Amino acid sequence: NQQVHFFNLSEEATVYVNGYPCVLREAWRPHEKLDFHGITVQRVEEMERNFKEDIFEEREKYDNVLISHQKEGSNAIEHRFEPLRDEQLSGLWPVKELFSHVSSRKSTNLMYH
Repeated sequence: NQQVHFFNLSEEATVYVNGYPCVLREAWRPHEKLDFHGITVQRVEEMERNFKEDIFEEREKYDNVLISHQKEGSNAIEHRFEPLRDEQLSGLWPVKELFSHVSSRKSTNLMYH
């Protein structure tokens, strides 16, 4: 009998847009992560779902394009216009789904933290 543990230690909602991770930041502190110390897995998943919904709403406003802000090599923040289709957007919760087949085996137990 095996156990597989998946840990998300970032304590923040992460959504992948065209394969690139996107996280929430305050406009006046773009290099600092939001402080959610001790947040639960369930709350992070809820925030990711809400973040994804917000991205879909914004995308609809701008004709299937998402405006993102990304850190470049010198820590400068650059604006990007990302064409975005539904299948190009995911969060960390698919990791849980991806590994769910592992836990469906009687000899393996998946623990998502």
